[in-house]
Amino acid sequence: MASIQEYLDKMKEIQTKLLNFLEDEAGSEIKYQELIQIFENQNILDNITELKSFLHLFLQVSNNYHQTSNFYDKIEKILQYFKNDLSKYFSNQEIFKFFKSNKRIILYFIKENIFKFNYFIFNKMLNYGERSYYLPEIKEFMNPQDYQTKLQKIPENFEHLRQIGANNSYISKLIREDSINDFILYLNQENIPVSSKIPTSIFETNEFLIKQKETNLIEYAAFYGSVKIFKYLQINDAEITPSLFMYAIHGKNAEIIHLIEDCNLKIDANTYLKFYEEAIKCHHNDIA
Repeated sequence: MASIQEYLDKMKEIQTKLLNFLEDEAGSEIKYQELIQIFENQNILDNITELKSFLHLFLQVSNNYHQTSNFYDKIEKILQYFKNDLSKYFSNQEIFKFFKSNKRIILYFIKENIFKFNYFIFNKMLNYGERSYYLPEIKEFMNPQDYQTKLQKIPENFEHLRQIGANNSYISKLIREDSINDFILYLNQENIPVSSKIPTSIFETNEFLIKQKETNLIEYAAFYGSVKIFKYLQINDAEITPSLFMYAIHGKNAEIIHLIEDCNLKIDANTYLKFYEEAIKCHHNDIA
């Protein structure tokens, strides 16, 4: 029992230092070194079980934790510590199977020559958006005509957009940046209703947003904690539904959560339990 508790305490310490580093807006070198020091003290690279446990935690955080503008810079900085050992412990296919839920991490592994597509993995990718996102890397496995068709549809700044790893539509960029003045101007110029949906994008890498299929403007604002745009949409009669809580949990903005609460929506206990579980999955412990 003591050894189990010791293991849980070690993972909790790692989780705390990991979240402290990601939460720090400046990406503090001190907080990064504190995280690395724990890896060193616990010899995490020498224990495959503990390494896998950390990677599971790391992937869940990467997929679900609130993303700031430099989020993936910090994710890549952490991966730098592990990159030389991953191929020692995992095969090419195991790496893809483990990390495939995060396209942005797979892209990093490709750039660092840790992972390479093969025909077997290519055949596992049936989703159009997934194949288009990795277009340069899967060219040799594609029908030349299909490749040329897809190539004609990608923008000139394709590599830059892949690095950002978010929806590339102009309106989604305005929402992520909470650029309220430009957002209002754009809605008026283009005559866009507040009930509109965010256009789909092959560059979207967030697992939650990809699974939703469709996300409207106020849901997207809640997801990114863009409180000024959220308030504007609410004042202009954008629909407030219980599902907004799920997006707001990811957005980690307490003010938006309180604004939804103030609408006095009818929500049953089972739905609240789902919200609680989502907050835990996001590692947003204060919200949980």
